[in-house]
Amino acid sequence: MHKLKIQERFYYAVASVVEEHTGLRGKSINFTNSGTGCYIRSFYPIVYVTDTVQLKLDLASDYRLNSVTLERLSGSEYISVAIVEDIDNLQLILEDPKPNKRMNTYRVKLERDDFKFVYSEDAEVFYSNIGTLVVYPNPVTLGDEINVINGEEGEDEVNVYDPSGRLVRKYISDYGLIKGIPTENLERGIYLIEVKTELGHRKVCRVVIQ
Repeated sequence: MHKLKIQERFYYAVASVVEEHTGLRGKSINFTNSGTGCYIRSFYPIVYVTDTVQLKLDLASDYRLNSVTLERLSGSEYISVAIVEDIDNLQLILEDPKPNKRMNTYRVKLERDDFKFVYSEDAEVFYSNIGTLVVYPNPVTLGDEINVINGEEGEDEVNVYDPSGRLVRKYISDYGLIKGIPTENLERGIYLIEVKTELGHRKVCRVVIQ
């Protein structure tokens, strides 16, 4: 005797209802074959510049999910840095215990019980120790902006000195961890970037404009 195998399918369609009259239904969608949008509401870093890399994942559903893996881009490939197998919450905080210095690119990989995978869009986090002055890119091409990160929130005074020690630029930067310093009308060479923070700290870094 042959048993009849029944395959589960979950189809959804939308139809308008006006005064108890149902309109035409839209196209039916198989939920089990749906893509990222049916699983991932959002994926983003809690803080874009931080000394502790944490990203928040909001799931729309945990239907048939076996695991959630946080992956970091390493060269041309993604490597696993954290995994959650017992999914009991649609909101997850994922942490990278050993991020690379400066910019890191992440994504999440969802594994279903049918061994299919769903991937998120990329999210970027700049890793910087609190109290460390970071200037990038370095060297910088003349005409491009120099990005300055000092690891402290608040308004900063940023001074740019030429090799002779002459002050050639002075800025009172706006709030935020990343400060953009233009290089237009400067000459190619070696400069010193001095940052005086709102908390009274002074930090200096050398940058090359080419």
